[in-house]
Amino acid sequence: MSSNVLVTITTYGQGALSDILGLEVYAKPGTWVSTSFSFGQTVSFEVPNGVWGRIRSQLSALSQRRIPAMDVLGVALGTGHTQPLISYSVDYVPGDRPRVHQVEGVPLSVGTPLALTLRGENLLGGLVASSMITTFEASFSYGYPGTATYKKAKNVLRFDALAKGPLGNQIAYSIQPESGAGSVTVTLGSDGLVYVKIVPAAAASTSTAIAAQVGSTNASAFMTATALIASAPVPPTVGAPGGNGPSPGGATPSNAGQLDRVYLSGGDGGGIAVIDVPVVAGVPTNRLRVTANKAGNDGNFLTLTLLMSQLANSVVVTGTNIVVSRTGATETVANLVAALAGSAPAAALVTASAVGAGAVGALTKSWFYGGAGETPSAKVAGAPATITAHTDTSIVMTVTAPALATAGALAGEQGMIQIAMNYGLVSAPVTLAA
Repeated sequence: MSSNVLVTITTYGQGALSDILGLEVYAKPGTWVSTSFSFGQTVSFEVPNGVWGRIRSQLSALSQRRIPAMDVLGVALGTGHTQPLISYSVDYVPGDRPRVHQVEGVPLSVGTPLALTLRGENLLGGLVASSMITTFEASFSYGYPGTATYKKAKNVLRFDALAKGPLGNQIAYSIQPESGAGSVTVTLGSDGLVYVKIVPAAAASTSTAIAAQVGSTNASAFMTATALIASAPVPPTVGAPGGNGPSPGGATPSNAGQLDRVYLSGGDGGGIAVIDVPVVAGVPTNRLRVTANKAGNDGNFLTLTLLMSQLANSVVVTGTNIVVSRTGATETVANLVAALAGSAPAAALVTASAVGAGAVGALTKSWFYGGAGETPSAKVAGAPATITAHTDTSIVMTVTAPALATAGALAGEQGMIQIAMNYGLVSAPVTLAA
Protein backbone atom coordinates (compact mmCIF):
# COMPACT_ATOMS: atom_id res chain seq x y z
CA MET A 1 0.00 0.00 0.00
CA SER A 2 1.48 3.34 -1.04
CA SER A 3 1.93 6.09 1.52
CA ASN A 4 1.66 8.83 -1.09
CA VAL A 5 -0.75 9.80 -3.83
CA LEU A 6 0.11 11.22 -7.25
CA VAL A 7 -2.67 13.52 -8.41
CA THR A 8 -3.01 14.68 -12.04
CA ILE A 9 -5.54 17.37 -12.94
CA THR A 10 -6.66 18.30 -16.46
CA THR A 11 -8.44 21.64 -16.44
CA TYR A 12 -10.86 23.48 -18.70
CA GLY A 13 -11.31 26.61 -16.68
CA GLN A 14 -9.78 28.67 -13.89
CA GLY A 15 -9.65 27.49 -10.30
CA ALA A 16 -7.50 26.53 -7.35
CA LEU A 17 -6.96 23.59 -5.03
CA SER A 18 -5.37 23.88 -1.60
CA ASP A 19 -4.69 22.01 1.63
CA ILE A 20 -5.95 24.50 4.19
CA LEU A 21 -4.17 22.86 7.13
CA GLY A 22 -0.86 22.25 5.35
CA LEU A 23 0.27 19.90 8.12
CA GLU A 24 2.42 17.68 5.90
CA VAL A 25 4.25 20.48 4.10
CA TYR A 26 7.58 19.24 5.50
CA ALA A 27 6.81 15.52 5.09
CA LYS A 28 8.05 13.64 2.03
CA PRO A 29 7.19 14.37 -0.74
CA GLY A 30 6.08 17.60 0.95
CA THR A 31 6.34 21.10 -0.51
CA TRP A 32 2.76 21.02 -1.85
CA VAL A 33 0.22 23.36 -0.29
CA SER A 34 -1.84 24.67 -3.18
CA THR A 35 -2.23 24.67 -6.96
CA SER A 36 -3.91 27.15 -9.26
CA PHE A 37 -4.87 26.27 -12.81
CA SER A 38 -6.31 27.79 -15.97
CA PHE A 39 -7.80 26.70 -19.32
CA GLY A 40 -6.13 23.71 -20.97
CA GLN A 41 -3.56 22.90 -18.30
CA THR A 42 -2.48 19.51 -16.96
CA VAL A 43 -1.05 19.70 -13.43
CA SER A 44 0.52 16.83 -11.43
CA PHE A 45 1.71 16.75 -7.83
CA GLU A 46 2.42 14.14 -5.17
CA VAL A 47 1.05 14.37 -1.65
CA PRO A 48 0.99 12.18 1.49
CA ASN A 49 -2.16 10.26 2.38
CA GLY A 50 -3.11 12.82 5.02
CA VAL A 51 -3.24 15.58 2.42
CA TRP A 52 -5.08 13.33 -0.03
CA GLY A 53 -7.77 12.70 2.57
CA ARG A 54 -8.35 16.44 2.91
CA ILE A 55 -8.29 17.46 -0.76
CA ARG A 56 -10.21 14.49 -2.16
CA SER A 57 -13.58 16.07 -1.42
CA GLN A 58 -12.42 19.28 -3.12
CA LEU A 59 -11.37 17.35 -6.24
CA SER A 60 -14.68 15.51 -6.28
CA ALA A 61 -16.58 18.79 -6.05
CA LEU A 62 -14.44 20.44 -8.75
CA SER A 63 -14.93 17.48 -11.13
CA GLN A 64 -18.70 17.87 -10.72
CA ARG A 65 -18.68 21.64 -11.23
CA ARG A 66 -19.97 22.84 -14.59
CA ILE A 67 -18.75 25.87 -16.54
CA PRO A 68 -19.91 27.46 -19.81
CA ALA A 69 -18.85 25.13 -22.62
CA MET A 70 -15.92 26.30 -24.76
CA ASP A 71 -14.13 25.09 -27.87
CA VAL A 72 -10.39 24.38 -28.01
CA LEU A 73 -9.68 28.09 -28.41
CA GLY A 74 -11.65 28.99 -25.31
CA VAL A 75 -14.61 30.47 -27.22
CA ALA A 76 -18.02 29.94 -25.61
CA LEU A 77 -20.28 27.55 -27.57
CA GLY A 78 -23.55 29.21 -26.69
CA THR A 79 -26.19 29.65 -24.02
CA GLY A 80 -27.34 26.55 -22.17
CA HIS A 81 -24.27 24.38 -22.81
CA THR A 82 -21.91 23.46 -20.02
CA GLN A 83 -18.91 21.23 -19.53
CA PRO A 84 -16.98 19.97 -16.48
CA LEU A 85 -14.35 22.22 -14.92
CA ILE A 86 -11.71 19.52 -14.36
CA SER A 87 -10.93 15.85 -14.70
CA TYR A 88 -8.49 14.19 -12.32
CA SER A 89 -6.73 10.88 -11.78
CA VAL A 90 -4.69 9.36 -8.93
CA ASP A 91 -2.30 6.43 -8.66
CA TYR A 92 -3.65 5.28 -5.29
CA VAL A 93 -6.87 5.64 -3.34
CA PRO A 94 -7.32 4.23 0.19
CA GLY A 95 -10.10 1.78 0.88
CA ASP A 96 -11.18 -1.77 0.06
CA ARG A 97 -14.91 -1.70 -0.54
CA PRO A 98 -15.52 -3.65 -3.78
CA ARG A 99 -15.75 -7.47 -3.74
CA VAL A 100 -15.41 -9.96 -6.61
CA HIS A 101 -17.57 -13.10 -6.37
CA GLN A 102 -16.75 -14.90 -9.60
CA VAL A 103 -14.88 -14.68 -12.91
CA GLU A 104 -16.54 -15.78 -16.15
CA GLY A 105 -14.66 -16.67 -19.35
CA VAL A 106 -11.96 -18.87 -17.77
CA PRO A 107 -9.67 -20.57 -18.38
CA LEU A 108 -8.30 -17.74 -20.49
CA SER A 109 -6.60 -18.76 -23.75
CA VAL A 110 -3.29 -16.96 -24.16
CA GLY A 111 -3.49 -17.60 -27.92
CA THR A 112 -6.98 -16.31 -28.60
CA PRO A 113 -8.10 -14.55 -25.41
CA LEU A 114 -11.78 -13.88 -24.91
CA ALA A 115 -13.62 -11.31 -22.83
CA LEU A 116 -13.57 -11.79 -19.09
CA THR A 117 -16.47 -10.82 -16.85
CA LEU A 118 -16.08 -10.13 -13.15
CA ARG A 119 -19.20 -10.31 -11.04
CA GLY A 120 -19.43 -9.00 -7.51
CA GLU A 121 -20.75 -6.16 -5.40
CA ASN A 122 -20.04 -2.46 -5.03
CA LEU A 123 -17.78 -2.56 -8.09
CA LEU A 124 -18.38 1.14 -8.60
CA GLY A 125 -17.19 1.88 -5.09
CA GLY A 126 -19.81 4.62 -4.78
CA LEU A 127 -22.44 5.80 -2.36
CA VAL A 128 -26.12 6.31 -3.18
CA ALA A 129 -27.76 9.68 -2.53
CA SER A 130 -30.82 9.56 -0.30
CA SER A 131 -33.35 11.62 1.62
CA MET A 132 -35.40 10.82 4.70
CA ILE A 133 -38.89 11.97 5.63
CA THR A 134 -39.04 12.47 9.38
CA THR A 135 -42.13 13.13 11.47
CA PHE A 136 -42.63 13.69 15.19
CA GLU A 137 -44.81 11.92 17.71
CA ALA A 138 -47.18 14.15 19.62
CA SER A 139 -45.45 13.44 22.94
CA PHE A 140 -42.79 11.26 24.46
CA SER A 141 -42.14 11.00 28.18
CA TYR A 142 -38.56 11.03 29.36
CA GLY A 143 -37.65 9.92 32.86
CA TYR A 144 -40.32 9.41 35.46
CA PRO A 145 -43.91 9.84 34.27
CA GLY A 146 -44.71 13.50 34.08
CA THR A 147 -41.10 14.60 34.48
CA ALA A 148 -40.64 15.89 30.93
CA THR A 149 -42.39 15.49 27.63
CA TYR A 150 -40.65 15.76 24.25
CA LYS A 151 -41.54 15.35 20.60
CA LYS A 152 -39.88 12.11 19.43
CA ALA A 153 -38.57 12.00 15.84
CA LYS A 154 -39.15 8.94 13.67
CA ASN A 155 -38.12 8.16 10.08
CA VAL A 156 -41.13 7.05 8.06
CA LEU A 157 -40.13 7.24 4.37
CA ARG A 158 -36.78 7.12 2.52
CA PHE A 159 -35.91 8.02 -1.07
CA ASP A 160 -32.76 6.53 -2.66
CA ALA A 161 -31.19 7.31 -6.03
CA LEU A 162 -30.75 4.38 -8.42
CA ALA A 163 -27.41 5.61 -9.72
CA LYS A 164 -24.40 5.57 -7.43
CA GLY A 165 -22.20 8.62 -7.07
CA PRO A 166 -22.95 12.37 -7.18
CA LEU A 167 -25.49 11.98 -10.00
CA GLY A 168 -28.08 11.12 -7.33
CA ASN A 169 -27.54 14.51 -5.71
CA GLN A 170 -29.21 16.02 -8.79
CA ILE A 171 -32.56 14.43 -7.90
CA ALA A 172 -35.13 16.64 -6.17
CA TYR A 173 -38.65 15.84 -5.04
CA SER A 174 -41.63 17.45 -3.41
CA ILE A 175 -44.68 15.97 -1.72
CA GLN A 176 -47.74 18.09 -2.44
CA PRO A 177 -51.02 18.18 -0.50
CA GLU A 178 -53.14 15.15 -1.40
CA SER A 179 -55.64 15.57 -4.21
CA GLY A 180 -58.03 13.38 -6.21
CA ALA A 181 -56.49 10.24 -7.70
CA GLY A 182 -52.96 11.53 -7.11
CA SER A 183 -50.10 11.88 -9.60
CA VAL A 184 -46.34 11.78 -10.02
CA THR A 185 -44.73 14.17 -12.52
CA VAL A 186 -41.05 13.83 -13.48
CA THR A 187 -39.19 16.68 -15.17
CA LEU A 188 -35.69 16.51 -16.68
CA GLY A 189 -33.44 19.54 -16.45
CA SER A 190 -29.92 20.32 -17.60
CA ASP A 191 -26.88 18.35 -16.45
CA GLY A 192 -28.91 15.45 -15.07
CA LEU A 193 -31.29 17.44 -12.88
CA VAL A 194 -34.43 15.43 -12.11
CA TYR A 195 -37.47 16.85 -10.31
CA VAL A 196 -40.16 14.47 -9.02
CA LYS A 197 -43.43 16.13 -8.01
CA ILE A 198 -45.58 13.78 -5.93
CA VAL A 199 -49.28 14.45 -5.36
CA PRO A 200 -50.71 11.72 -3.09
CA ALA A 201 -54.24 10.53 -3.75
CA ALA A 202 -57.00 11.75 -1.45
CA ALA A 203 -56.73 10.09 1.97
CA ALA A 204 -53.50 8.36 0.85
CA SER A 205 -50.74 10.54 2.27
CA THR A 206 -49.03 7.59 3.90
CA SER A 207 -45.56 6.11 3.62
CA THR A 208 -46.86 2.87 2.09
CA ALA A 209 -49.10 4.59 -0.46
CA ILE A 210 -46.46 7.11 -1.56
CA ALA A 211 -43.77 4.40 -1.90
CA ALA A 212 -46.10 2.37 -4.13
CA GLN A 213 -47.05 5.48 -6.09
CA VAL A 214 -43.43 6.38 -6.84
CA GLY A 215 -42.57 2.78 -7.74
CA SER A 216 -45.28 2.58 -10.40
CA THR A 217 -44.28 5.73 -12.33
CA ASN A 218 -41.40 7.19 -14.36
CA ALA A 219 -39.83 8.27 -11.08
CA SER A 220 -38.74 4.65 -10.52
CA ALA A 221 -36.20 5.10 -13.34
CA PHE A 222 -34.32 7.53 -11.13
CA MET A 223 -35.09 6.70 -7.49
CA THR A 224 -36.81 4.28 -5.15
CA ALA A 225 -39.09 4.97 -2.22
CA THR A 226 -39.20 2.75 0.87
CA ALA A 227 -41.79 2.87 3.64
CA LEU A 228 -39.79 2.56 6.86
CA ILE A 229 -42.94 2.57 8.98
CA ALA A 230 -45.94 1.09 7.19
CA SER A 231 -48.91 3.39 6.63
CA ALA A 232 -47.33 6.24 8.62
CA PRO A 233 -48.80 9.67 7.82
CA VAL A 234 -46.51 11.74 5.58
CA PRO A 235 -46.95 15.52 5.59
CA PRO A 236 -46.37 17.64 2.46
CA THR A 237 -42.97 19.16 1.87
CA VAL A 238 -44.67 22.13 0.18
CA GLY A 239 -46.31 24.84 2.25
CA ALA A 240 -47.20 28.48 2.02
CA PRO A 241 -44.75 30.81 0.22
CA GLY A 242 -42.04 32.56 2.15
CA GLY A 243 -40.49 29.62 3.96
CA ASN A 244 -36.71 29.53 3.94
CA GLY A 245 -35.98 26.17 5.47
CA PRO A 246 -37.44 22.69 5.87
CA SER A 247 -39.60 21.98 8.89
CA PRO A 248 -39.00 18.28 9.66
CA GLY A 249 -42.30 16.54 9.20
CA GLY A 250 -44.24 19.80 9.32
CA ALA A 251 -47.68 19.21 10.74
CA THR A 252 -49.86 20.71 8.03
CA PRO A 253 -49.69 21.77 4.38
CA SER A 254 -49.79 25.41 5.51
CA ASN A 255 -46.43 25.19 7.26
CA ALA A 256 -44.56 28.22 5.89
CA GLY A 257 -41.16 26.80 6.87
CA GLN A 258 -41.22 24.03 4.27
CA LEU A 259 -39.37 23.95 0.97
CA ASP A 260 -40.75 23.70 -2.55
CA ARG A 261 -38.41 20.78 -3.26
CA VAL A 262 -35.94 18.61 -1.36
CA TYR A 263 -32.73 17.26 -2.90
CA LEU A 264 -31.29 13.82 -2.28
CA SER A 265 -27.82 14.06 -0.78
CA GLY A 266 -24.79 11.95 0.12
CA GLY A 267 -24.06 10.55 -3.35
CA ASP A 268 -20.28 10.14 -3.58
CA GLY A 269 -17.47 7.92 -4.86
CA GLY A 270 -17.59 6.09 -8.18
CA GLY A 271 -20.25 6.88 -10.77
CA ILE A 272 -20.93 6.41 -14.49
CA ALA A 273 -21.52 9.36 -16.81
CA VAL A 274 -24.72 9.51 -18.87
CA ILE A 275 -26.62 11.85 -21.14
CA ASP A 276 -30.38 11.89 -21.80
CA VAL A 277 -31.90 13.30 -24.97
CA PRO A 278 -35.69 13.51 -24.49
CA VAL A 279 -38.17 13.38 -27.36
CA VAL A 280 -40.07 16.20 -25.64
CA ALA A 281 -37.92 18.64 -23.72
CA GLY A 282 -38.05 18.00 -19.99
CA VAL A 283 -40.15 14.82 -20.26
CA PRO A 284 -38.38 11.53 -19.44
CA THR A 285 -41.07 9.16 -20.76
CA ASN A 286 -39.45 8.85 -24.20
CA ARG A 287 -35.74 9.53 -24.54
CA LEU A 288 -32.37 8.42 -25.84
CA ARG A 289 -30.02 7.49 -22.99
CA VAL A 290 -26.31 7.10 -23.69
CA THR A 291 -24.09 5.71 -20.93
CA ALA A 292 -20.30 5.69 -20.66
CA ASN A 293 -18.83 2.18 -20.72
CA LYS A 294 -16.32 2.97 -18.02
CA ALA A 295 -16.89 4.55 -14.62
CA GLY A 296 -15.02 7.62 -13.41
CA ASN A 297 -15.01 11.39 -13.71
CA ASP A 298 -13.31 11.18 -17.13
CA GLY A 299 -16.69 10.11 -18.51
CA ASN A 300 -17.90 13.69 -18.08
CA PHE A 301 -15.63 14.69 -20.96
CA LEU A 302 -17.57 12.54 -23.42
CA THR A 303 -19.74 14.65 -25.74
CA LEU A 304 -22.64 13.87 -28.05
CA THR A 305 -23.69 15.89 -31.09
CA LEU A 306 -26.71 15.07 -33.29
CA LEU A 307 -26.65 16.67 -36.73
CA MET A 308 -29.86 16.50 -38.79
CA SER A 309 -30.62 17.21 -42.47
CA GLN A 310 -27.13 16.11 -43.52
CA LEU A 311 -26.04 14.63 -46.85
CA ALA A 312 -25.37 11.18 -45.40
CA ASN A 313 -25.84 9.09 -42.27
CA SER A 314 -22.67 8.62 -40.22
CA VAL A 315 -21.17 8.29 -36.78
CA VAL A 316 -17.79 9.97 -36.33
CA VAL A 317 -15.74 9.70 -33.16
CA THR A 318 -12.87 12.08 -32.54
CA GLY A 319 -11.25 11.50 -29.18
CA THR A 320 -14.13 11.70 -26.72
CA ASN A 321 -16.46 13.55 -29.12
CA ILE A 322 -19.23 11.54 -30.79
CA VAL A 323 -20.99 13.15 -33.75
CA VAL A 324 -24.03 11.41 -35.26
CA SER A 325 -25.25 12.71 -38.64
CA ARG A 326 -28.69 11.89 -40.09
CA THR A 327 -30.26 12.80 -43.42
CA GLY A 328 -33.71 13.52 -42.02
CA ALA A 329 -34.88 16.48 -39.96
CA THR A 330 -35.42 14.09 -37.04
CA GLU A 331 -34.41 10.53 -36.21
CA THR A 332 -36.07 7.84 -34.13
CA VAL A 333 -34.51 6.92 -30.82
CA ALA A 334 -34.34 3.28 -31.92
CA ASN A 335 -32.37 4.16 -35.07
CA LEU A 336 -29.94 6.27 -33.08
CA VAL A 337 -29.36 3.38 -30.69
CA ALA A 338 -28.63 1.11 -33.67
CA ALA A 339 -26.31 3.68 -35.24
CA LEU A 340 -24.24 4.09 -32.08
CA ALA A 341 -24.08 0.34 -31.52
CA GLY A 342 -23.02 -0.17 -35.15
CA SER A 343 -20.06 2.18 -34.86
CA ALA A 344 -17.08 0.36 -33.35
CA PRO A 345 -15.38 3.58 -32.14
CA ALA A 346 -18.59 4.82 -30.50
CA ALA A 347 -19.45 1.40 -29.03
CA ALA A 348 -15.98 1.33 -27.47
CA LEU A 349 -16.87 4.45 -25.49
CA VAL A 350 -20.60 4.31 -24.83
CA THR A 351 -23.73 2.18 -24.81
CA ALA A 352 -27.02 3.64 -26.06
CA SER A 353 -30.51 2.55 -25.08
CA ALA A 354 -34.04 3.61 -25.98
CA VAL A 355 -36.44 4.59 -23.23
CA GLY A 356 -39.88 4.51 -24.78
CA ALA A 357 -40.05 5.59 -28.42
CA GLY A 358 -40.22 8.64 -30.64
CA ALA A 359 -37.89 10.86 -32.64
CA VAL A 360 -35.45 13.56 -31.61
CA GLY A 361 -34.06 16.53 -33.49
CA ALA A 362 -30.62 18.09 -33.65
CA LEU A 363 -28.51 18.32 -30.49
CA THR A 364 -25.60 20.73 -30.36
CA LYS A 365 -22.43 19.46 -28.70
CA SER A 366 -23.38 18.43 -25.17
CA TRP A 367 -21.30 16.97 -22.38
CA PHE A 368 -22.13 13.85 -20.36
CA TYR A 369 -22.70 14.21 -16.62
CA GLY A 370 -22.59 12.11 -13.44
CA GLY A 371 -19.25 10.39 -13.93
CA ALA A 372 -17.41 10.35 -10.61
CA GLY A 373 -14.38 8.92 -8.90
CA GLU A 374 -11.12 7.86 -10.48
CA THR A 375 -11.30 6.11 -13.86
CA PRO A 376 -10.44 2.40 -13.38
CA SER A 377 -7.63 0.63 -15.22
CA ALA A 378 -7.24 -3.13 -15.60
CA LYS A 379 -4.50 -5.72 -16.15
CA VAL A 380 -4.76 -9.46 -16.80
CA ALA A 381 -1.66 -11.51 -15.96
CA GLY A 382 0.32 -8.28 -16.17
CA ALA A 383 -1.04 -7.34 -19.60
CA PRO A 384 -3.05 -4.11 -20.05
CA ALA A 385 -6.75 -4.87 -20.52
CA THR A 386 -9.59 -2.76 -21.89
CA ILE A 387 -12.74 -2.33 -19.78
CA THR A 388 -15.70 -2.48 -22.17
CA ALA A 389 -18.58 -2.39 -19.66
CA HIS A 390 -18.84 -1.43 -16.02
CA THR A 391 -21.75 -1.58 -13.58
CA ASP A 392 -21.99 -1.90 -9.82
CA THR A 393 -22.21 -5.71 -10.09
CA SER A 394 -20.08 -6.55 -13.15
CA ILE A 395 -17.00 -5.50 -15.10
CA VAL A 396 -16.31 -6.78 -18.62
CA MET A 397 -12.79 -6.52 -20.05
CA THR A 398 -10.78 -7.80 -23.00
CA VAL A 399 -7.06 -8.50 -23.39
CA THR A 400 -5.11 -9.29 -26.55
CA ALA A 401 -2.78 -12.21 -27.21
CA PRO A 402 0.19 -9.91 -28.08
CA ALA A 403 -0.27 -8.05 -24.79
CA LEU A 404 -0.26 -11.35 -22.85
CA ALA A 405 2.86 -12.48 -24.73
CA THR A 406 4.65 -9.24 -23.95
CA ALA A 407 3.74 -9.65 -20.28
CA GLY A 408 5.21 -13.17 -20.29
CA ALA A 409 1.93 -14.97 -19.61
CA LEU A 410 2.12 -18.69 -20.47
CA ALA A 411 -0.38 -21.53 -20.69
CA GLY A 412 -0.62 -23.48 -17.44
CA GLU A 413 0.15 -20.49 -15.28
CA GLN A 414 -2.13 -18.81 -12.79
CA GLY A 415 -2.57 -15.13 -13.63
CA MET A 416 -4.20 -12.29 -11.74
CA ILE A 417 -6.86 -9.85 -12.81
CA GLN A 418 -6.16 -6.51 -11.16
CA ILE A 419 -8.34 -3.42 -11.40
CA ALA A 420 -7.20 -0.13 -9.90
CA MET A 421 -10.34 1.81 -9.12
CA ASN A 422 -11.99 4.34 -6.86
CA TYR A 423 -11.36 2.59 -3.56
CA GLY A 424 -8.14 0.70 -4.18
CA LEU A 425 -7.22 -2.51 -5.97
CA VAL A 426 -9.64 -5.31 -6.91
CA SER A 427 -7.98 -8.67 -7.65
CA ALA A 428 -9.12 -12.10 -8.80
CA PRO A 429 -7.20 -15.17 -10.06
CA VAL A 430 -7.48 -16.46 -13.63
CA THR A 431 -6.20 -19.74 -15.08
CA LEU A 432 -4.26 -19.46 -18.36
CA ALA A 433 -4.64 -22.12 -21.05
CA ALA A 434 -3.21 -22.69 -24.53
